[in-house]
Amino acid sequence: SSASDPLALAQDILSRGSSAVIPIITAYVLVPYSMEYDDIDLEAMTRPGGVVIAEQVASRCATSATGLVSVLSVSAAQSDGPLFDLDLSSGPAAERLAENIASGDFSAPLFLGQGTDDEVIPLSIQRSLAENTCTTGHMVTEREYEGRTHMGVIASDSPLIDDLWSWVDSVLNGTVSSTC
Repeated sequence: SSASDPLALAQDILSRGSSAVIPIITAYVLVPYSMEYDDIDLEAMTRPGGVVIAEQVASRCATSATGLVSVLSVSAAQSDGPLFDLDLSSGPAAERLAENIASGDFSAPLFLGQGTDDEVIPLSIQRSLAENTCTTGHMVTEREYEGRTHMGVIASDSPLIDDLWSWVDSVLNGTVSSTC
């Protein structure tokens, strides 16, 4: 599952309402963006003292035991109000997210695989990337895996694994076909 449109993904996540997961995902994006781009001011986008929490959250693995520490620290921090103050309709964050939309020209074939129950990235983002790639005449193979979640699609028992190996073989053999 590809975060090929980070602006649409961020808008979707923020529209989901209030939960401890939203500021964690936001920290995973804003902290590295603030390190990469001078116009992304993490301090201006967090409430007082929030930078330290955001940086700690962004340094932890979401799927490890320390991910629970992030949920607890964000939940406690948000008892006084939202950790982040983001406007994605304009400004540097919106501009940088839009700037990172996957839209470049490339010649290599592309494989897109995503679970239909992905709770992180909307399936519409993958479908849009596949459609846009097809309209440019590039080779794209798109697969959707029924009942698979964001991490479930890459689990050892996922059919994606075999599909991906078969696709790699077809690329190497020059027999890859497009689903366009």
